[in-house]
Amino acid sequence: MAEARFLAAADLHLGRPIASLPEALRDRSRELGPFGALEQLIELARDENVDAVLLAGDVVDDDGAYFEVFAALQGAISKLDGIPLLAITGNHDARVLPKLAEAIDGLTLLGLGGVWQSRIINTALGGVEVLGWGFPSTHCTTSPFEAPPPSRSGPRVGLLHGDLDATRSVYAPFTSADLREHAADAWLLGHVHNPSHERLCNASPAGYLGSVCGLDPGEPGPRGAWLVRMDGSGTRLDHRPLGPIAWATIEVDCHDIRPEALDGVLRERAEHVADGLESARAVGVRVSLAGEHAAWQALNARAAGIETGHPWQHRDKAVFIERLDARVTPPLPLERLASERSAAGRIAGLILELRAGKATEVVEEASDRFAAIATNRNLRPPDLGEHEFPLPDPRETLEREARLVLSEMLAQRESEDG
Repeated sequence: MAEARFLAAADLHLGRPIASLPEALRDRSRELGPFGALEQLIELARDENVDAVLLAGDVVDDDGAYFEVFAALQGAISKLDGIPLLAITGNHDARVLPKLAEAIDGLTLLGLGGVWQSRIINTALGGVEVLGWGFPSTHCTTSPFEAPPPSRSGPRVGLLHGDLDATRSVYAPFTSADLREHAADAWLLGHVHNPSHERLCNASPAGYLGSVCGLDPGEPGPRGAWLVRMDGSGTRLDHRPLGPIAWATIEVDCHDIRPEALDGVLRERAEHVADGLESARAVGVRVSLAGEHAAWQALNARAAGIETGHPWQHRDKAVFIERLDARVTPPLPLERLASERSAAGRIAGLILELRAGKATEVVEEASDRFAAIATNRNLRPPDLGEHEFPLPDPRETLEREARLVLSEMLAQRESEDG
């Protein structure tokens, strides 16, 4: 069956250094960062024999990266050997990407000045329209759909950068209803660095492509590009991890770990996580050590003495523990404590209710507060608008924090009695 094939990506942020990269890996920063991801992207486009490469904004991190990015993009286009490269501007590169496009043959920008523009790409399926809208400046408070795109006349792929379903945003806010009203075979979005797997892997793909590589430990999991395939039966997207560096966050239950074995256990867990991130050449793991243990003080002390940021070689990867948080608590006699008519008793009773699936009002209130904080753009600097922070599990979080408070309360009580 005839098929159109595109490789789509967003938020390369060429020129941005990788945050929290260990000193021992600094000499590999270009290979492991956005420039290395660009090389992998171009290689994948050639291997998949795509009809075009599509970039949904924030290709460049800022104006200061012009000369370094110029050489990288020029080299990438040369290696594409005739495969069209189409892009739109995002909030980070609204000024610099148009300048680069003027100077580099083969880099085509759509939607310049915040006006919808399109280009027809010839494929085995026939002509496919690639429609795009780009940021006219670093901030934009109006919706891209305020001046709607032209009606479609055939297969269409849309490129857009901005805030989906966010109110009062300075990053080109638009809604899911806008995307449905102005239909496309796929809406490929940039800006939020967490990929929208569920939104993109359904019959009407419309979601964030995510960053091409993890730019900091707050962007865990496999990152990369999306292979877009269109035929007479529909449009399908497949995620292709290619980020040279990957990050992971794990929680380790300490209940059966001896303090003297902690170093080896954490190393083993980090390597297990790294094995699942096949495309990465370096993997940083953020570890939370939690749970109950009779030797809780020894475990916390052992964890405090483990130096982080020291990579070791595991198969074909450099693996390191980026951060280690130890919050081990002593075994608590919750049933006995819950019978007390005291603050400790009330906290113990709450923990038992949380474990039993009760205390629903408290859990719902915590869930609502987490959601409100995560969506409140006023609580984060403007340059963090691109991050989508995962919500913690309210029941697990409440129990963990209640245990810590209760442990400290009992330790204080014991100190006073002694």
